[in-house]
Amino acid sequence: MLGGFGVGNNAYQFVGVPAAPVGADSSGYRFGGFVGASYPVGPVLLSLYTTVITIRNRQCYGPSNSTPVAHFGSTIGLLHLNAMYNITARLRLNPGSVLNQVFSEKIAPAERGLDRSWFTLQSGLTYQLNDRWEISIKGLTWLSNQRMRYSRASIGAAYRF
Repeated sequence: MLGGFGVGNNAYQFVGVPAAPVGADSSGYRFGGFVGASYPVGPVLLSLYTTVITIRNRQCYGPSNSTPVAHFGSTIGLLHLNAMYNITARLRLNPGSVLNQVFSEKIAPAERGLDRSWFTLQSGLTYQLNDRWEISIKGLTWLSNQRMRYSRASIGAAYRF
């Protein structure tokens, strides 16, 4: 059994280069938590966990804008089912799927909202170089989301202390 939570925030101001600030700024925060468990089934380690993320943003456009301030954000739940399979002693395959569910959403002006639910398919390979270093390649794509297409590929390295 594993669980945790995180908090993050952001703030920025729009500026012209090299002009002075144009008067618009943005701030927001994210809060989320997760809980899950893993269970070995033969050579495969199955993991099931859930995540809930709340995102809130404030965008200040300035008093001359038709909408001087906008507040928007969402609360999204994710149900993850992942597997880990050791192809060799150093190479792991990590496929998975996620059910994404929007519980609440306040949409920013001139933006489109998310679908209420959609799936994510993901897969990756991790190679352990030695006892401390590993490298990975991962990819994911959203399915059944009619409002937004999203796919991502990434490479990474990890060091164990």
